[in-house]
Parts: sequence; C-alpha cells; structure tokens
Amino acid sequence: LAMKVVWPEYVHLNRGNHEDSSICRAYGFYDEVMAKYSSPRLYDEIVNVFAALPLCAIIRDRAFVVHGGLPSTEGTTIHHIGAIARRTHLQTFCTSTERGKASSNTSRQVIEDMMWSDPDPY
Repeated sequence: LAMKVVWPEYVHLNRGNHEDSSICRAYGFYDEVMAKYSSPRLYDEIVNVFAALPLCAIIRDRAFVVHGGLPSTEGTTIHHIGAIARRTHLQTFCTSTERGKASSNTSRQVIEDMMWSDPDPY
C-alpha cells in the first residue's frame, strides 16, 4: 500500500483470494495481528481495506489483469464487473470443488471466479 501511495500511476493493486477475510483467518493472519497488536478492530480495518481493493485492473486499455481467472458466468461484461460493490466480503472458504456451488448469485460467482479460479493442472 505504501508503494501505491508514493507511485499511484505505476503501482496497481488487485484483490485476490488471500485478501478475503476467511482466508486471512484460515492461514493465520488474524492470529498474527492478535499476537502483535491485540486488536480485533485493527484486523477488521485491514480486512476492510482488502475488501476495497479492485477485483481487476485494465491497464492502458490493453491489459485486463485479475488475480484468479475470468468469470465463468456467460455474458459477463466489464460493465457488470464494475457494478459489483467493492466492499463485498465472501465469508466463505471456497475450495476448487466448492466453487460455483457457494451461491447462485451472479455477482458472487463473478467475484469467486476472479479471486479463486486457479488453473486446473489437468
């Protein structure tokens, strides 16, 4: 974040699966914040900053950059992605077998795809 403040035109930050609150808890970030600062409020504020990060970036009208993958929902456009509320907390630990079953909500599915769609090794 500090680099983004210093060089806002050159540093682009996207939200990925490790910026989801459930993953922060599952992989020890919550415990680390508690051990160092004993502040649940600080943790909540950090997670809120993560949730405010964009899901994707379009750089110089040439590159579409996303952490996970393209939305699997047919007909999803950049305008649909742009209309999704940034501060959406998924609160769901999605494994590759759970993805797509977590909700029938189209926006939620788009968020999950863009944050979680790791390439299938097969």
